[in-house]
Amino acid sequence: MSKGKSNFRKELKTAFFTYALAPVIIASLLVYCALFFSWYLSITGQNRGINRTLYGNLELIIDTCRKALHSIGEDHRLWSALEGEIIDTSLYEDLYAFSRQTEISCLFHVLTPDLRMIMSNTTQIPWYAGQPNNLNLGILKTACAETGQVVTEINKQPLDDDSLPPVTMALAVEVNGYLAGFLCVDLLYSDVLALMSKNSAVSTVLTDQCANIAAANLPQFSNKWGKLKESLQRNDQLFRHTNDHRFVSMSTLERYGLSILTITDTTVFEIVIVYTALFLVVLFIVIAGILSVSAGNIAARKTAVVDQIVDGLQKVREGNLDRLMSIESPEEFRIIGESFNKMLTDIKQLIAENAEKIRQKAQAEIRQLESHFNPHFLFNTLETIRYMLSSDTKSAHRMILNLSSLLRYSISCEKTEVTLSEDSRYITNYLMIQKCRFTNRFLYEVHIDEQAMGCYIPRLVMQPLIENSLKHGFAGKVSLSLYIRGRINNGNLVIEISDNGCGIQQEELHTLKLLLECEVNESRHHGLYNVHRRIKLMYGVAYGLQIDNCEDGGTYIRLTLPAVYIHN
Repeated sequence: MSKGKSNFRKELKTAFFTYALAPVIIASLLVYCALFFSWYLSITGQNRGINRTLYGNLELIIDTCRKALHSIGEDHRLWSALEGEIIDTSLYEDLYAFSRQTEISCLFHVLTPDLRMIMSNTTQIPWYAGQPNNLNLGILKTACAETGQVVTEINKQPLDDDSLPPVTMALAVEVNGYLAGFLCVDLLYSDVLALMSKNSAVSTVLTDQCANIAAANLPQFSNKWGKLKESLQRNDQLFRHTNDHRFVSMSTLERYGLSILTITDTTVFEIVIVYTALFLVVLFIVIAGILSVSAGNIAARKTAVVDQIVDGLQKVREGNLDRLMSIESPEEFRIIGESFNKMLTDIKQLIAENAEKIRQKAQAEIRQLESHFNPHFLFNTLETIRYMLSSDTKSAHRMILNLSSLLRYSISCEKTEVTLSEDSRYITNYLMIQKCRFTNRFLYEVHIDEQAMGCYIPRLVMQPLIENSLKHGFAGKVSLSLYIRGRINNGNLVIEISDNGCGIQQEELHTLKLLLECEVNESRHHGLYNVHRRIKLMYGVAYGLQIDNCEDGGTYIRLTLPAVYIHN
């Protein structure tokens, strides 16, 4: 598979994989976050709601008790009882009714200034009564300092004892400017705990402003001094408590110095988050593996036609125009395949037509180049024959025979290529005519290897080269020697023609070399150009002729042709 196809298939696989998996991951993460955020809001919202409810209930109970204490504290029946008179039975009835009018039952106590209990709905003496010294301690001291005001205080609950009331309220009763006694109320611990434990979804703690615990439905929130642990002393926060995670809400009754804390254990919630996240990761990995395999298979199937098209284009680029496509696929690719096949057919036909046109043009140009024959040679030869007829009839007769053979060979159109042996006979006739013209002024030697005689060469290819040597060689010289050699060199036929003449002027030689590289001849030089052009057209740009001056004078021409022995 080529790199281009591989990249296309890889990109298609990646695109399918990305666009299939990415929406699943994004949607799953969004649902995951939405669900757990909603769950978190539900947990925290439930906690806050329970806290508000407890706050409202406790505030209502304490306000009710406070109002009742104020009302009874101003009752003359209470004053009479504190002065040692007979206690009115209706006062007992009102106190008993008051102790049961709220959701939390309470114990009431009427104490004299020396802390003797004269009225109560229990036989147990409260911890702050009995001893006159208690006036200087706790809630009674606070009540004496704020005569006429109901004061509230919590009782620090020992970890191993629930006998103390969690909350005590007291009123110092003043009659005619002196302390007549105390009216006290203790909230029952069991009822307070029952109120705090109504909803099992949260844990509840009742404290004062100094974090002393009055009541708690679980003992684990207190430290060794019976106070609320510092980790819990916060509001509306998620925090870590020992090995668990919890959410806490706190409401404070500022007037009474009390705080209600509701605590929700979020450990399960966080465990579910973690394990759900792990499950999603594993699920995504499995889905990614399945999608990777599926995407690879789908990409391979869907790109099979594309691979076939790319293969076809690759073969065309390599020059193979016989690679047709047979595509059995949807309409779009089938149309591409049919268009590709038609394009190849048209290209092959066009190439064939162009090749035929080029061949015909080349043949026509070759024939035109072959037809160029120097008329001056013919005129000069005929003039020489005319003079020889009167002085040397036998030589004139031989010259006429050579000329007729030469003309017959030059106008023959049967073959474009001949063997070097055939063309050398023509050249011999040409050289003999020139010898007759110039007599002893002209000498020539021809040395052609036997191996080279069988090679095919273009017809009339050497005559213009010899003619060029004669033309330039006799310029300014009386005599001229010409040397012709033919041999095989590195698979090529090499023909060398040199003379000892005057050579070619350097400027003219440079112009002539540039001319040989042109495709159109617009100069007066035809012989050398025609030969070079014919060879290029017939055999290619690797062949042709080279022309230069010899080091010791004269002209050197090298003709290079392919060594072909069997004519096609």
